[in-house]
Amino acid sequence: MLERTTKHIRAFSAIILVISLLGCQGVLLTDAKPAQLAESTETVREQLKKIISQETGISQIRISDNALMNSSFLIIERTTRQTISNPDLNGRELLLPYRFQLLIKGEQCFLVINDKNKHWLLNGVKCLSIESAS
Repeated sequence: MLERTTKHIRAFSAIILVISLLGCQGVLLTDAKPAQLAESTETVREQLKKIISQETGISQIRISDNALMNSSFLIIERTTRQTISNPDLNGRELLLPYRFQLLIKGEQCFLVINDKNKHWLLNGVKCLSIESAS
């Protein structure tokens, strides 16, 4: 009897864990469309930098004033730390860059990292569907 109860508790715990992990992503972006920023302000760029820095681990992110204004994609080059033990003699990073995409669903803008299934809601950011902006 105790063994069966323990199995039920483990199964229930696993279900709760899966539901809570799925809840972290919040909104499903299945019908979201590529977008571009309606305007690029310092506040918008700071929000983008914070998200990108957290996701990539790169502390110094530089974003141009017109980033995501003419395209839904933002490419961030990977950087390697040069240390005495890792001098990076060839001067190049061979890994693919980080690819972020701006999407719109309803009135909400999302930043998505393309090689992972992660996205962030951009608070107070106005964006336009690429189709409607053309």
